[in-house]
Amino acid sequence: MNLEELKEIWSSHSSDLSRDQYLNHRQIQLLLERRSQGALSRINRNILIEVLASAMLGIGLVYWLWTRKEEVATWEIILFSIMFMGTGLFYYYKYKALNRNDLHSDNLMESLESITRNMGTYMRGYLYAVIFLVPTLAFTGGYYGLYVRRLSTGSEDPILSGEGWFLFGAGMLLYAIFAIFGTNWYYRRLYGRHYQELKQCLAELKEL
Repeated sequence: MNLEELKEIWSSHSSDLSRDQYLNHRQIQLLLERRSQGALSRINRNILIEVLASAMLGIGLVYWLWTRKEEVATWEIILFSIMFMGTGLFYYYKYKALNRNDLHSDNLMESLESITRNMGTYMRGYLYAVIFLVPTLAFTGGYYGLYVRRLSTGSEDPILSGEGWFLFGAGMLLYAIFAIFGTNWYYRRLYGRHYQELKQCLAELKEL
C-alpha cells in the first residue's frame, strides 16, 4: 500500500468522523430546542392560569361593588380600574417579552439569552413588588374593610380605638409576613423551575 492510498483512507475516515460529530451536535441542539420549547410552553400556560384567576377575582370584586348596599364611590372606581389595567398590562408585556424570539436551532442561543434575561428581570421585579405591595395592600385592604363596615352600620364612632389599632397593625403585619413568604414560594413553584430549566439549556448549549 503506497502513501497516496493511506492518505485516501485517512481522508475518508476523517470525513466520516466529522460527519458523525456534526450529527451528534445537531441532535443535541434539537434536544435542547425541544426542552426549551417545553419549558417556555409551561411558563406560557402558567401565565394564562394567572390571567384567568385574576380575571375571576376582578369579576368577583365588580360584582361585590355593585351588589352591596352602599353607593360605589368615585375613588373606588378609579382605584379598581387602575388595579385591573395595571394587572392586564403586566401580563401582556410579560407574555410579549418572553415570546418575542422563536426557539429554533438557527438562533437558539440568542433566543434563550433574551428569554432568560427577560424572565429573570420579571421574577426579580415581581418579588420586589410583592415585598412592597403586600404589606401596603394588607393595611389598606383591612382599613377599607373596616371603613365599609362602619358605613354599613351608620356609626360615627372612630373606626378603631388605640388598642384596636395596635391589634389591627399586628395582625396585618403577621399576615404580610406569611403572604410574602407564601407568594415567594408560589411564584418560584409556578415559574422558577421552568426558568432554571431554560438557564440549564442555555448553559449546555454554550458548552457545545
